[in-house]
Amino acid sequence: MITYIDLSIRPENCDVLKAIAEKASNLGFKGIGVPVNVADCNERYPIPLIPRIDVEYRNLRGLREQVGSRKVLVVIEVSGLNDLRKAPLSKAGSVIRIKPDLAKYIDKSQARLLAGSGKILELSLKDFTKNKNNMYKFAIAVRRMHAYDIPYALVSDAQNEYELWHPRMIIGLLELIGIPQPYNSASITTYPLRVSKRFILKVEES
Repeated sequence: MITYIDLSIRPENCDVLKAIAEKASNLGFKGIGVPVNVADCNERYPIPLIPRIDVEYRNLRGLREQVGSRKVLVVIEVSGLNDLRKAPLSKAGSVIRIKPDLAKYIDKSQARLLAGSGKILELSLKDFTKNKNNMYKFAIAVRRMHAYDIPYALVSDAQNEYELWHPRMIIGLLELIGIPQPYNSASITTYPLRVSKRFILKVEES
């Protein structure tokens, strides 16, 4: 069975989260990443929720206070080349979220830094498909990540059930850009599962 995962959705409240979870389950997803404040909803969902907290690299020092004793997926947001290079060296976090303007900095140096950290990169389909310019940057990013064997996750950042991407649409998009099988599915299967497995298994075993 293929385990499709969308590491980032952005519902405003518990009702929207329920609608997204039901739609995601119907699309074949086996897990969705949700902001930790929304993941605390007292509801039962058809698929596991992966509680996540997004923190800017410069604010990592206050991370312990934000997380407390909760088990969450920590996502480091980087806004420039300096942050991008330093984030893999941090002990905190499993995911580094990059913006379209940083696509040009994905290179062999970044690949070496990530290889020693166990972290993966995260790209928002909403950000990278916003316009033609960002689509060009998206193509550059995924081709370079494939060439340098950099693990990455593509996420929808869906604010409602209609903004979810079907897994086959994502795979098809990557195939059009030139990413061959089976690598064109790794960004929504193998790589996100690597950093979220403990959350999914915890729910499935309970």
